[in-house]
Amino acid sequence: RGPLNHMDNAYCESKIIGEQQLLPMQRKGSFDIIVVRPGDIYGPRCVPRVITPIRRMRAGQLRIAGDGTGIISHIYIENLIDALLLLINKVAETGGQVFNITDGAQTTWLEY
Repeated sequence: RGPLNHMDNAYCESKIIGEQQLLPMQRKGSFDIIVVRPGDIYGPRCVPRVITPIRRMRAGQLRIAGDGTGIISHIYIENLIDALLLLINKVAETGGQVFNITDGAQTTWLEY
């Protein structure tokens, strides 16, 4: 687990603060905390990751940051649900830990 960096992003900063506040409260068996950091979630009817890009492509308005070679790690919604259920069902082993959950593929923004 590497150092966390919010990169001047209020959303990321609030998540980091939440983790830092909650993890010390972990009590095995009585107050189990599992931190989940999913990749970019996509799936059927996913507006921000599927529908909006398609609409913007059709309208000629799709913008890609930089040269498009930035990497995203994504996860299909059903895979995320499976992972969450597994973590919950194994809380005796997973409590107090942090999990980065993705599909394992790294895709550039241009490929996506």
